[in-house]
Amino acid sequence: MTARQRALWIQYRLTEEDYESILRHQGGVCAGCGKPPYSCRLAVDHDHKTGRIRGLLCWLCNRAIGILRDNAKAATRLGEYLVSPPAPVALGKETYGLIGQAKASKKVKVYGPPAVAVIGRKGKAK
Repeated sequence: MTARQRALWIQYRLTEEDYESILRHQGGVCAGCGKPPYSCRLAVDHDHKTGRIRGLLCWLCNRAIGILRDNAKAATRLGEYLVSPPAPVALGKETYGLIGQAKASKKVKVYGPPAVAVIGRKGKAK
């Protein structure tokens, strides 16, 4: 028995064949984002309260579920937020900030005055 097989069995009560069956059922990709695994195997996702095995996820999707504390309602709300964010409705217009690490030379749509820097006691911007 390899170290991987032993870990699968001790932690999840899965055999290597079980893992491969789940992976095949998922089409060989992460059940969350649908991307294939690249540098490492997909993680076995499980409910931390019951131990129930849910599927195989990439590291990022598994971490996201952990951050949400397995809260399906929060995940649904975040999905709705991405599709229909409240800011454009509240402002009555689309507003754009800098994208990633935008350089000053990039053309960026800006609505309204630029942000005002708050100056601290030592005269430096916060």
